[in-house]
Amino acid sequence: MTWDTSPASAGILSDMYGSADDGGRFAAVLIAHRLRAHLSQEQLAECSGVSVRAIGDMERGTTQRPQGGTVRALAQGLDLDAEEAREFAAAARQSRPQRQVRAGVCRLPVPSTATIGRDDELADLTRLLTGPQPRMVTVTGPGGVGKTRLALEAGRRAAPRFETTDFVDLAAVTEPGQVAAAVAAGVSLPRGLTRTLDSVADIIGDRAWLLVVDNFEHVLPAAGDVALLLSRCPRLKVLVTSRVPLQLSAEHVRDLGPLAVPAPALGYVHEPGPALTELRRLPSVALLVERAAAVRTGFEVTVANAADVAELCRLLDGLPLALELAAAQLRLSGPAQIVGQLRSALGRPVGEVDGAPRWQNPAVDVPDRHRSLAATVEWSARRLGSDEARLLEILGAFAGGANPQHLAQVAAGAGFAAPVEAAAAALAGANLVSVRTDRHGHPRLVLLEAVRQVAADRLARSHRSSSVAAAHCRVFLDLLRDRDASDSELETEFENVRSAALTAAVSLPAELDPGTVRALTRYLLGRGQFHEARETLPLLAAATPVESAAAVAWHGTGVAANEDRDYAAALALALRAAAVFETTGDVVGLCDARILAGAAHRELGHADAAWQAFSDAVRVAEAGGAEGKASVARNNLGTLAQDRGDAETARTLYLDSLAAKRRLGDAAGQTVALGNLAALALDQARFAEAAAGLVEAMALQPRSPNRRSTAYMLALLSEARLGLGESALAATAAEQALAAATEVGHRPVIGMALARLADLAVQRQDPTAAETLYLQALENVSGVPERARTLERLAVVLAPSRPAAAERLRQEATAARAEAGVPVPQAQRMWLHAATSAPAAGPAGSVTASRPPGGRARP
Repeated sequence: MTWDTSPASAGILSDMYGSADDGGRFAAVLIAHRLRAHLSQEQLAECSGVSVRAIGDMERGTTQRPQGGTVRALAQGLDLDAEEAREFAAAARQSRPQRQVRAGVCRLPVPSTATIGRDDELADLTRLLTGPQPRMVTVTGPGGVGKTRLALEAGRRAAPRFETTDFVDLAAVTEPGQVAAAVAAGVSLPRGLTRTLDSVADIIGDRAWLLVVDNFEHVLPAAGDVALLLSRCPRLKVLVTSRVPLQLSAEHVRDLGPLAVPAPALGYVHEPGPALTELRRLPSVALLVERAAAVRTGFEVTVANAADVAELCRLLDGLPLALELAAAQLRLSGPAQIVGQLRSALGRPVGEVDGAPRWQNPAVDVPDRHRSLAATVEWSARRLGSDEARLLEILGAFAGGANPQHLAQVAAGAGFAAPVEAAAAALAGANLVSVRTDRHGHPRLVLLEAVRQVAADRLARSHRSSSVAAAHCRVFLDLLRDRDASDSELETEFENVRSAALTAAVSLPAELDPGTVRALTRYLLGRGQFHEARETLPLLAAATPVESAAAVAWHGTGVAANEDRDYAAALALALRAAAVFETTGDVVGLCDARILAGAAHRELGHADAAWQAFSDAVRVAEAGGAEGKASVARNNLGTLAQDRGDAETARTLYLDSLAAKRRLGDAAGQTVALGNLAALALDQARFAEAAAGLVEAMALQPRSPNRRSTAYMLALLSEARLGLGESALAATAAEQALAAATEVGHRPVIGMALARLADLAVQRQDPTAAETLYLQALENVSGVPERARTLERLAVVLAPSRPAAAERLRQEATAARAEAGVPVPQAQRMWLHAATSAPAAGPAGSVTASRPPGGRARP
């Protein structure tokens, strides 16, 4: 190639260093001749005998007037002809004033939307770029996490500290050998110069230059190009985005994670206020709302949609790309609909195809790899080795992460012969898997939901799908059956256990024997996961070939229905299960079914039928030597006695049940019996006794996974504290009960907690707040005793201002008590007497007489 060394051509280069008129022409001419000769600075130094440093100083304009001997040596080394040598010397003799630096040229693309939720990361990255060290920063993270947007914003903030800031996008580069040309294009290399790293290094020289290089993960062998530029250009800084580090010694890695998501309890917002404001400020929520408002004018987080918006952000793991894709769907769909789509995808059995929503970004100005979550993940997955790709498929069978030991067992069962640890490490290195520590200090491999869905779809489309599904199913059903497995281990692996059960229901029904179904039922009910039980257990009942296993599932579904106040369904399921258990001679199963039937009858107002069912359960249990079941039935007979005002019989039955539970070492059963004794004490205004019993009950299960039981005990404790005049402690217990009950959706205890807060409002003479809280309580309370009590107390609040309405409430309460045979407890009579004696202020102390909801009668 012939290089034009005329002043016009040299001016293209001198523009980078200062114009030819201000003394930059010799630097430009020197660079032009060296590049024409295809020489690096080192090679020219060897040919001419002039040091590399001196050559660099002349090309950068630091040396203003080189010596004549230096100029001649360079001309000889460059092999210039006579005419070229004369022009070369003339350029060197020209007067050269100090070079003027043209600073602040920023050629970064400007995103069309704002950067949200990255203030801390931006501050950290900007600090690194503007400080003396490090000279190279790599932002790593999974696809769609926002690396490019963060890098562009940080580069724009740091740009004033650099003479030039350039952007290089490597997404379209297919081979490592093409990186140098892409960098040359990114720095706007002048026409005529070859697109090589030498040319780029010569252009940058020792100028303060920031280079933002995007999407490096698929051309990692070209990392040496970055190292070469850093070594040649002492004031160059490089900001790289890549799903994996470049592994250079100068590299400073910053891993970028998803945006913060709402805690499970944060979405339960009942009214505008601090909780709603806090939810709106969370980065993931703020991003979703900002992007949704762009396609649906006026979209915002409200009390009505707060729970669904919070759940949507959690299901999408706070991944910015996923949130933006979901926001586009909000143009025509509500948050609840999208949550339903995602939950459906999460709940599918292993190997099922097309369960995940196929969201596409409709914008035409986004890269193909960001048009969908699948495209983003596939961008990385296509670059995996065969072992890593297959292990990623196997991980698609897991839900909620994978313990390495379980992963190895499933992989072995599916015929995966390669070392699991090495393949998993490679997946972690590619940011497709993250390694976390679980609550027990054990390592756990976790996939973002976007990655898991792609992995699951890859698995479903492979010929290995059935073998992986079967291996996963057997590993986790064995864990469920294992009596040595701790409750905490099952809790950690519950999503995998549930997935295994669904897989068995679809393709391996023989795995659903009575022991397996009973183990899952016990786990779900023991943790108060009643909604989950009502969804999952009927599927197992329909699939299992063993009728007794189906009966176990029917019973478990009935218990969950009873807790959800679907008492008719609970009774029907109890009777259906009882028929099977009686035929098969299953004493424990028959007792359980009779107890459930009694609990449902009680809530339906069938007191005599309930007494008969519980009595039958005692008889069957005693005949079959099932002392534990007999103790449960006696406890529930006690609730019926308490309902009809027979305190002595109730107390005797509760104490008999408690004694049996203590003999059996049943902590959960002791908690129930102690709670019932406390409720009975509250009815009789024995507040200190009630408080002591409740403290003892909660001490038996200090970390109980059953949040419903915890919430119930706290609601009772609030009432006991009120009776003792300990208003502050009562308020604390009521608020804790409300939070715990709200978290698990336990409406009867939500009602109890709201009623106690209303009692506190009465005590502080705030009738407006009391009325509101009692009305909210009535929307949630369960059972005649609690509903009647709440109606009576609301009537007291309304009597001064609306006597007619108050009288209607009293009549409704009286009629309900008469129909169900439920008298007014002693403590309630005391409260009503105090209230009517001082109507302006309401009772000052004994706000008591709790009648616990149906949860006291254990089904």
